Amino acid sequence: MSRFTAVVIALAMVCAIAASPAAAQSAPPQAYSTPAGQVQSDVSTGNDGQADRPRQVSKAAASHLPFTGLDLGLLLGVGLGLVLIGAGLSRLAATASEDRRG
Repeated sequence: MSRFTAVVIALAMVCAIAASPAAAQSAPPQAYSTPAGQVQSDVSTGNDGQADRPRQVSKAAASHLPFTGLDLGLLLGVGLGLVLIGAGLSRLAATASEDRRG
């Protein structure tokens, strides 16, 4: 077994051991009981304690998606840059291995 494989396996075991107490945690029961549970269900269903009534949505607000703050152009640029760096490193590694062979 190579040294790298042994280090990766040891690191995985340490991470698994460190994560086991967190996996055993559970939410306290009072968080989902009354009144907190009722408030949570009201919020998730949109019920504010009043009778259901239709909500007015303006035509302008419904015509486009809301801005979430995520710049897709920047995200695509970073992704393309990472792909190009990976391809360049792959070519460099292939060239270096051919040079070593002779």
